[in-house]
Amino acid sequence: MVHIAIPEPTSPQHVPDSAAYNLRSLPQYLHALYSAGATPIPVPLHESPQRVAKILSTCHGILLPGSPGAVALAMEKLILPEVAHLLGQARRG
Repeated sequence: MVHIAIPEPTSPQHVPDSAAYNLRSLPQYLHALYSAGATPIPVPLHESPQRVAKILSTCHGILLPGSPGAVALAMEKLILPEVAHLLGQARRG
């Protein structure tokens, strides 16, 4: 089974209805991954870098849903800080 990491959706606090959007948007992404035969692995943005690295090390890919701002946030907070660690894990096999 293919595991795909997906950061929990988040909208800036100044966006009206951002909390409601965050709650209603994740299920549609999870459904799309299940429909494609993948297992979604939600990644909470409040986790420590070590925990995020551990979660990502179990995944085959990362889905970055949302607006360009959301993708930039996920890259900045989740992916780029863990690239060196993930490469080290991959080299170890």
